[in-house]
Amino acid sequence: MNRELMSMDTSAKLLMGITRGLKDSAIKSGSKKRACTAIVLRHGSSGELEALFILRASNRTDRVDRWSGHVAVPGGHQDATDSSDMHTAIREVQEEVGLDLSPPRFECLGRLDDRNVSKRGRPINGFLLSPFVFEQKQGGTPDLTLQEAELAGARWVKLSALHHTKLRRFELSCPVQEMLPFTTYFPNLLLRLVGLTPIYWPMYPLTPAGPSADVISKSSNLPPNAQWDYRLWGLTLRAVQDMLLQAIPYMDPKDAQEANPLVSGVDKQGTVIVEVPTWPMYDICNPAVQVLSRAWCGYKELSQCWGAKPLFNLPSVHIHQPSEKPTQMRMAIHPANVVSLVAVVGGCMLLGALMRKGN
Repeated sequence: MNRELMSMDTSAKLLMGITRGLKDSAIKSGSKKRACTAIVLRHGSSGELEALFILRASNRTDRVDRWSGHVAVPGGHQDATDSSDMHTAIREVQEEVGLDLSPPRFECLGRLDDRNVSKRGRPINGFLLSPFVFEQKQGGTPDLTLQEAELAGARWVKLSALHHTKLRRFELSCPVQEMLPFTTYFPNLLLRLVGLTPIYWPMYPLTPAGPSADVISKSSNLPPNAQWDYRLWGLTLRAVQDMLLQAIPYMDPKDAQEANPLVSGVDKQGTVIVEVPTWPMYDICNPAVQVLSRAWCGYKELSQCWGAKPLFNLPSVHIHQPSEKPTQMRMAIHPANVVSLVAVVGGCMLLGALMRKGN
C-alpha cells in the first residue's frame, strides 16, 4: 500500500495507537521552568492525519533566541498565571496561530514525556519541554492568524511526510562550538582540518499537505511551497518521533508497518523494526570520526536487538495499558554501522595485543 495515500481506516489505527500511548494530560510536574507545546492533529481532505508546524521568524541579529528561523510546533513559556501545563499550551497556541483548542472542536488526547531543553549542547538545568497532543473533533479547521512578530509561516503536513525513507541531512548553520563546547578552545581552521566541522543533522523536509495548507506571515518574504525552509529536526523532531514511537506498543505489528511512518518492517518474531536517527555526527567529514560514530550507532542497534536495552519503555503513568503483551520494537540494523563496530573493536584488540607484545 502507498503510504502517501493512507486510508481513513489506516489513519484511525495510527490515531488510536497514539491516543493509547499518551500520558494523562492532568499530570503535574515540579519544574518551574517549562515550555509547553501542542502537536495539533486533524484529518485532511483525503482522511490522512495532518499535523500543524510553524516556522519561527528569522532574526540573524537575535543572539538570545537560538530557535530563530526554526521549525517547531506552536507553544511557549509558562506564565505564573497559567493554571496548568495544558492551559499554557492552549494559551500559547491561541496567541501564536489564533487557534482555539478548547472543546468541543478540539480534544486534548494526552501529553508526551517531558524533554530537557539544551543550550550550546548542554541541558539547561530545570528547563523542560512539555508536548501535548490535540485532535480536531468537529467542523472545518478555522483560518490561522499568525503572530507576525514571531512567526514567518505555518503549515499543515501529512504524517506520512515523516516516512523514514524521506529522512535527509543538513549542515548546521550555527558554529560547531555551540553544539560541542569543548571545541571553543580550537580555531575554526583546525576544526575543519580534522573534520569536526561542519556537523550534519537528520531532518525531514516538510511539504505542505495541500494547496491551502500554507499560511505565510504578511511580514515574511518566504516563498510559497518553501520546502527546504521547513526543516523538521532537533527537539521538535524528537518530540514528534516520541508520539509515533509511543503508539507502536498499542498497535498490531502489521497495522504499525502499514500506518506508522517510522516502521520499516516486522521480523519473524513479530518485532517491529523502526528507523530512528540516533546521532547528529553520523555524516561528519573526518573518516575516522565517522567510523567511530557509526560504530556507536551499531552498538546501540545491536544492544536493542539483543534485548540488552529496550528502545522504548512503557511508563506506568500512561492512561492506557495494553490488554495483551505490548508489541515489541527495535532499531533497524545497518550493515555499515556493524562493520564499523567490528573494525573499531578489532582495532582496539589488535592494538592491545601489540602493546602487550612490546612489553
